[in-house]
Amino acid sequence: MTQAQQKLASVQDLVSGEHARALSLQQEIEALKIAKENSEELEAEVERLRGFEDEVEQYRRLNVNPKDWETFAASKGAIRHYLKLVPMLIE
Repeated sequence: MTQAQQKLASVQDLVSGEHARALSLQQEIEALKIAKENSEELEAEVERLRGFEDEVEQYRRLNVNPKDWETFAASKGAIRHYLKLVPMLIE
C-alpha cells in the first residue's frame, strides 16, 4: 500500500469515527431536549399542586367537614340560583 493510500484510509477511519461521535451527540441532544420538556411539565404540575395545597390548607383552617364541603360543592349551582332571587324577594 502506498503512503497516500494509508493516509486516505487513516483519514476515512477518522471521519467515520467523528461521524459516529456526531450522531451520538445528536441523540444525546434530543434526549436532553425531551428531558427538559418533561422537567418543565413536571415543574408546572408542581406549581399547580402547590396552589391546590394552599387551597386545601385554607379549608383546613376553616375547620370545614369534608362531607359538608362535598354537599356545598354539589349544590353550588342551585345555591347561586336562589341567591340571585333574593333581591326580588326583598322588593
